[in-house]
Amino acid sequence: MKIKFNFLNNYLDLSKNVNILCVNNYQILNKIYYNFRNDLEDSLIVIENNKEINFKKNGVFLSDPFCIDINTKKNLLMLYEKEAKNLPSATTDEFEKIKTSLITLIEDMIFSSTYDLDYDEIINIIDIFALFKVKFSIYNEKNFCNYFCNFIKIISGLNNLKIIITYNFLNLFTKDELAFLNVELEKYNISLLDITFNDNLYSKKYDTRFISIYRIDEDLCEY
Repeated sequence: MKIKFNFLNNYLDLSKNVNILCVNNYQILNKIYYNFRNDLEDSLIVIENNKEINFKKNGVFLSDPFCIDINTKKNLLMLYEKEAKNLPSATTDEFEKIKTSLITLIEDMIFSSTYDLDYDEIINIIDIFALFKVKFSIYNEKNFCNYFCNFIKIISGLNNLKIIITYNFLNLFTKDELAFLNVELEKYNISLLDITFNDNLYSKKYDTRFISIYRIDEDLCEY
């Protein structure tokens, strides 16, 4: 997989599942962050097997490790659509009976109302999921690594996730946890790129057997 940011001249070859982009200037780092936050779609190009990947569909950008939410509106809609397609015919038939009863109930209520009312007869399984606020169960994981890996597992099953871009995430992982994260990413064929400050590298010795490290200077040149 290759990725090109609008602030770099060349593509970065994400040859491993865990990758780190180090910036040696905090002002540049913050500029990159706000660029992503405001216009992510136009900030990068992702290529896999000579084909461009739709980042909005097959990628995710995480800027705050303490605000990872699996139950976003986007994720829940993908969940509802997926579950609706996989319902057994018996459940679908039962839904149609319930739907008919609900429409009859609504018509009776409208008929008895003193107001001139109308309603939408189109109702589907997805509407029922939303009505009852169906969502992913959140378990109390022992640590952030387990929670993040569970997040990856769920998201990869929803939208064929290909790439995750994070902002100062990997400093939260121990060496053993990074090794575990690499295994999980490899299992689902996902590339992760963490954008961090250069000095953070000195706090731990990364295992370059499964982590690629890229550096850019103040002139936004890779070195």
